[in-house]
Amino acid sequence: MTRLALSLSTMLTVALACNANATEFTRPIVTTIPVHNQNMAIAQEQQTKPVYLMNIKLTPAQKNKFIQFDPTNKITLNAASGSEPKRVQLGMNNVPVLDQGQHGTCVTFAMTAAVDALLGKGDYVSQLCSLELGSYLEKRSYVPSGWDGSYGELVLNQLLEFGIVNTKTQKTKSCSGMTAYPRDEETNVGNPMTLDEYKQDSEDLNDHIVHVAMLSDTQRMIWSEKESDAKMDNVLSEVKKSLATKDDNISVRVVFGTLLPYRHCSAGACAKFKEKNDTWALTSEINSDKNPEFGGHEMVITGYDDQSIAQDKDGTKHTGLFTLRNSWGEDAGDKGNFYMTYDFFKKYALEANAVEYVKNLQD
Repeated sequence: MTRLALSLSTMLTVALACNANATEFTRPIVTTIPVHNQNMAIAQEQQTKPVYLMNIKLTPAQKNKFIQFDPTNKITLNAASGSEPKRVQLGMNNVPVLDQGQHGTCVTFAMTAAVDALLGKGDYVSQLCSLELGSYLEKRSYVPSGWDGSYGELVLNQLLEFGIVNTKTQKTKSCSGMTAYPRDEETNVGNPMTLDEYKQDSEDLNDHIVHVAMLSDTQRMIWSEKESDAKMDNVLSEVKKSLATKDDNISVRVVFGTLLPYRHCSAGACAKFKEKNDTWALTSEINSDKNPEFGGHEMVITGYDDQSIAQDKDGTKHTGLFTLRNSWGEDAGDKGNFYMTYDFFKKYALEANAVEYVKNLQD
């Protein structure tokens, strides 16, 4: 793999060259999921909450490519070529479960959560300041702000090119006049934060953080069906290899974007590993849907287990799971975490990026 530290402008040029609509994100898709209220004093009736997914526009041909792709053709659902362990669980290094609320900001929340896990300082990176800088950049370029969606590579390269503002600074000095992320205010997207304002309070990440690209949405769209089968096997293997890295000098988290057939169950999560509807799996219902509706979502992969089993409502067992940190709050999934089968990942993943913290980057 090649480590990349491309400038934001370079990444944007590449994206635009491959997809003329690469930066068009419209208002998010809203769907509901069941939640688990931890307050036992509340009646045990079914509780739900809205969640917001990126509104990704697929052509009929692109949509059909995902529908037709069969991840079980030849494969390796438990495969990790080489000597990787069967189970790796990295966790989130005491980073709390965050809630993106009523915005399509999953990419920013996933990428900053991954960086937080690598820095080991808890909830440290301000999503609000990053998004407000994004609003400023969007008005002066072709870069999406991140409020309605973005790409993992663009968000990470913004953090590397312009630095981060920490949450303490956000709360004490504000981000362009705002001190709190507007989680429950759908139409409130803060105020554009100028580069000069941002620079005054930002911190450089380039001494330690690097990026390894594993999969881009452009690749998924241009691969033939035959290519996709083998190449997504390779992506699955590379993600597991990255998480299993045994190097005292390097810490890793993987951030990935995926399509979700959100009309099924809990935004497409139809199986149970620890809690009802905490696992995305290819159920017979999803597989038989010839015209699914998709939303896009970004999460952090924190581990995997080749022998973990999730069961769907039909009693079908699905073996081999990624462990995911989501940004829908602690009442969703398994206390904020979710799971995904390897075959679901292979069928619907759009992008994957390893984010690495290297202690001695100059060595």
